[in-house]
Amino acid sequence: MGPYDRLGSPEGELAIAQCVIYLATAPKSNAAYEALGEARRMARESGSLMPPMHILNAPTRLMRDLGHGRLENCCAPGGYGSTSK
Repeated sequence: MGPYDRLGSPEGELAIAQCVIYLATAPKSNAAYEALGEARRMARESGSLMPPMHILNAPTRLMRDLGHGRLENCCAPGGYGSTSK
């Protein structure tokens, strides 16, 4: 309720009304329901999977040598998860 607290009544009520109207008239999609159903199906079929080694903790040298904790692949400029191109 940030706008309402800042603006007070009646301007805050108008901001809330505008938000309600925008959401009510926005295009609707069932994509979220379909994605959730697909994720549940995949989880049911594959079961529990190990996380990728590069995001696991590497508290020992052996684990580092095995590839645990190598985030430079995904966080380097242009890499997976990077915000730079």
